[in-house]
Amino acid sequence: MSLRPASLRARLLISLTAALALLLAVQAAVSYRATLIEVDRLFDFQMRQVASALARTTPVVGTQPMPDDGPGDDFDFGIRVLPPIADAGDGTAVGQLRFDTVTHGDHRMRRLLLPTRSARIEVTQDLDARREVAQEIAFDGLWGPLIAGLALIMGIVALTASLLAPLEHLRRELMRRRPDDLTPLRIASLPAELVAVAEEMNSLMRRMQAAYDSQRTFVADAAHQLRTPLAALSLQTERIQRATDNDERAHALSRLREGLARARRVVEQLMLLARHEIRPAAGTTMQPVNVSSLVHELMADRESLLQASQFDMQVDLPPDAFVHADPDGLRILLGNLFDNAIQYTPERGSLRITAQHEADRWRIAVLDSGPGIEPAERVRVLERFYRASGASGFGSGLGLAIAETIARDHGTSIDLQPSPLGGLEAAVSLHAVNRPRSGASHADASLRR
Repeated sequence: MSLRPASLRARLLISLTAALALLLAVQAAVSYRATLIEVDRLFDFQMRQVASALARTTPVVGTQPMPDDGPGDDFDFGIRVLPPIADAGDGTAVGQLRFDTVTHGDHRMRRLLLPTRSARIEVTQDLDARREVAQEIAFDGLWGPLIAGLALIMGIVALTASLLAPLEHLRRELMRRRPDDLTPLRIASLPAELVAVAEEMNSLMRRMQAAYDSQRTFVADAAHQLRTPLAALSLQTERIQRATDNDERAHALSRLREGLARARRVVEQLMLLARHEIRPAAGTTMQPVNVSSLVHELMADRESLLQASQFDMQVDLPPDAFVHADPDGLRILLGNLFDNAIQYTPERGSLRITAQHEADRWRIAVLDSGPGIEPAERVRVLERFYRASGASGFGSGLGLAIAETIARDHGTSIDLQPSPLGGLEAAVSLHAVNRPRSGASHADASLRR
């Protein structure tokens, strides 16, 4: 089970709280150190004042001795007057103050020694008491920054809630929408940082709406196109039932087989078109494809039809014509262009397949001597289920649409122009690639299989 990522508001509050805690810790340490230095300076000054005051009098040796169990009050000074020593051995001259640290029981003491001609004055104070004073002063000084920091966090919480309100409003708007509601988001009231996000979401919803519309149109058109062959099949079935002799029954069966073949072809083309419209271009397997090998494969598959129609067939394909394409997709694309030319070219007509190198592309063209297509219809015939006016045969209007869909997957489109042979020239330009070093490309091998 994956954990839900923290919200921006929570991340901001956690970051600010951690930063404030770190800042307070640093300030406490710096304040404590500075206060301790100041406290030491102040108490050392007081110890010098006490020692100097005693030195100006005639102190009696042993007066005000420091108790054995430590000072009674942590902030009081312990004072002892000791006999003078002719040579202390520590280099301290008469009248010269010297501070040091000594241990008395469990206490660390700050000691001041002041030698005079008649005595040695010793003033001591507990260092722990000094530390306690420094801590109290330092931590008392943190209340102001702490309260200010809490007020700052509360202000930032309120400000963050205000700034994130448009984002929350956007979330609620999306949450309330129905699954089929793809209307654009309103961006007039959004801050600049969210406008780009909303525009991208609107762009995505427009593409989704176009895809849904295309899908609905496809389903409606497919149902309409299947209605005619299915009705014809039903009619032929009734004719078989009403047939009174074998010849009439055989003729009806023959027409039924033709209708089944047409219906099967329509269904296959519909499935093929749907697969290529749904599959993104990134899902295709692009590799070097030998155009000459592919075209000869297509011609071999249609050899009996070409011979029966007695076409004047010409192929002008350089052996080094390799393109960067999806082998299966390119086979379908060129096969549909070839089949379209065969279907509309009369017997003993002319067909030509060429490949010309243009810059970094190969332009592959299929030319025929058929009736051609009027200029006003050359764009529409690339749409699904559209057939040019005067078109003969039993086409479904899907062949060129499938070819155009595959061409778009390859980053190009079908170009329809008048043919020098008198009919139509259908061409597609694909990126050229060098001949693979290993001789036959992988695409050649897959085509031969």
